[in-house]
This record gives sequence, C-alpha cells and structure tokens, in this order.
Amino acid sequence: MSIQRISYENDFRSVEFLETKINQLDSKISETTRMIFQAQLVRVRSFLSKNNSFLEGIQRNFVEKSANNALHWHQSNLHHLLNERNSMQNKLDRITGKYWIKR
Repeated sequence: MSIQRISYENDFRSVEFLETKINQLDSKISETTRMIFQAQLVRVRSFLSKNNSFLEGIQRNFVEKSANNALHWHQSNLHHLLNERNSMQNKLDRITGKYWIKR
C-alpha cells in the first residue's frame, strides 16, 4: 500500500469551491433577512392603518395574512440557508485544519 495524493481541484470539497459557496450563501442570507424585515414592515403598516370600513378591514386582514405567510416562509428559508452555511463552513474548516481549533 502506498500513499496517494488526492486532487480536489474540481471536487465539491475544494477550498475555493467551499469559499465561493459560503459567499453565495452569505448574500442569500442577507437578501432573505432584508425580505423578512420588509414583511415585518408590511405587517406593522397594516396594523397601524386607521381605516375602519368593512372593505378596508377585509383588505387589511388579507394583507396581514399574506405578510405573515411571507414572513414564515422567509424565516424557514433563512433557517435552511444558515444550516447549509454552517455545514459548508464545517467542511471548509475540516479541509483547512481549523475544525478542532474552533471547537
């Protein structure tokens, strides 16, 4: 049995690939965070509207439900992105030898 050198140049485990993927995930995370903030703004604006007519009340309820659905979807998407980023960061740390230093 001999020692073999493994090349990860085109592999998903390469350092460059993982760094690129982490940067992409970071930009998606910041965009999703912005979307969560916007959904919360819509909820607040809807809550603070002072229109009390029947049709405007129905419209306000519809807007609130839509904003809540969007908020929950973006929050679950953010959770998924954060888990994926942590996984990629752990892989990068293991490849570069920093995994146990960070633990």
